[in-house]
Amino acid sequence: MTRFPALRRLPAMLLAATLATNGFAAITLPDLGDPSEQALPDYQANRIGARSVRQLESSGAFLDDPEINAYLDQLGHRLTSSSAEITGQFAFFAVDSPEINAFALPGGYVGVNAGLILATDNESELASVLAHEISHVTQHHMARQMQAQSGNQIAALAGLLAAVVAAGA
Repeated sequence: MTRFPALRRLPAMLLAATLATNGFAAITLPDLGDPSEQALPDYQANRIGARSVRQLESSGAFLDDPEINAYLDQLGHRLTSSSAEITGQFAFFAVDSPEINAFALPGGYVGVNAGLILATDNESELASVLAHEISHVTQHHMARQMQAQSGNQIAALAGLLAAVVAAGA
């Protein structure tokens, strides 16, 4: 046992420092393409998202407050306009639920529960959640899930949409 226990960690610390300064600079991630667009084309994603929003509205889960929805839409569009890589249209809306949650639907529809809005201390906290949900859309997460479960695409999508509607109700 040494009087300097940190010396035992020295080899690992040196390796980490070496990789941080030299090793990671040469690493580039390959472009793997985007097979998710084949699993769920944009036109289909837009249709699914719009249908889900209509179901939320008809279930009474949609928060019919023009000021809150306009604020969310304005904040969301400030975020999406800051990136040249975001090309799709987005729609942001509030859901009448006390849960601290938000969700993204295919086609760029982003729902924010009223509980989340009330729980945030400032606009930056709310914006970070919106940015997270925007990334779900831009990264085609639902389509990627469908691609991974190619045998059960329709059942998985129907289950996911039912869960979103149930969570909002």
